[in-house]
Amino acid sequence: MNNIGGYSIKVKGKVINTSAAIDPTDPESDILVNRVDDYIYLLNWYMPKEELKNNIQWLSTPLYLNSKFYDRYIEIKLPSAQDIAVNHRNIDYIYRYVDDENTYYLRGTIDKFSNLIIEFATV
Repeated sequence: MNNIGGYSIKVKGKVINTSAAIDPTDPESDILVNRVDDYIYLLNWYMPKEELKNNIQWLSTPLYLNSKFYDRYIEIKLPSAQDIAVNHRNIDYIYRYVDDENTYYLRGTIDKFSNLIIEFATV
């Protein structure tokens, strides 16, 4: 714990149903492109070490795993992919897609049947 500066968490979700590219210089023009299935970041979050002490939860019975005891944890709650897709949460999913020749700015929705990908790292 003394050797880290904090924790980094990134959550990616699969975007589907994209049919038009948005030109940032001309919002009125939509270019039809093929359907693209891609992942975008729903969360890109960093918690510095100084804030960890306020968010640590203690286990009443420590967990023994890989020859070590774990007696505390940090709880992070995220909505499921289905909840994000069904309720939309007033989020406009615009992301950048680059193919062989062009760069497109695409709009899509989160696939409610996909898994969320969580990337966790110590910093």
